[in-house]
This record gives sequence, structure tokens and C-alpha cells, in this order.
Amino acid sequence: MTDIKEHLKSSVEHVKERINESDDVIEEIDPLDVKLTVDLLGRVSEIYVVTGTGGPHLEIETHTSRVIGYWGKEEIWRRIDDEKADRLWNYYKQLFENR
Repeated sequence: MTDIKEHLKSSVEHVKERINESDDVIEEIDPLDVKLTVDLLGRVSEIYVVTGTGGPHLEIETHTSRVIGYWGKEEIWRRIDDEKADRLWNYYKQLFENR
């Protein structure tokens, strides 16, 4: 395994563990950005919580319960607890709807 792939795997695993072991996932995650996919009727269909950029790029896909990491052509993902993903989804969706 290349150094980049090993670092990417370690980074994704670290975020996954922080989420799954957290009592309060909202307090645990300090996002750099939050991206939402919204249709023309204002319905949210996807929420991505970006936790790292610049090598590797890390984001939490709340709608698929995954942490995904990208670095160059490498990509790796790990599942997170569905309840934690739902908590993030509901929190950021509510922020969007109440803006």
C-alpha cells in the first residue's frame, strides 16, 4: 500500500472512530464546510460535512452514513453509525431550513 493510500485510510478511520465513539456528534465534528444538494422546491436530498481538505479531502456523507476520503486518484470510505449520520443530517437540514 502506498504512503498516500495508508495516510488516507488512517485519516478516514480516525474520523469514523471520532463519530462512532462520540456522545454528541455535533460537538465532536468541527466542519470546514457543509454542502447541501437542494432541488428547485427547496427539498434537501444530500448533505456533505467537509472535515478536511488539501490532502486528504475528507467528508461525511450523511445521506449514506459514510466517511469518504479522496487524495489524488485514491478514494476510500467507511460506514458510520446510522444514528450519528441521522443526527448530523437533521442538525444541518434544520439550520438550512431556519436560515
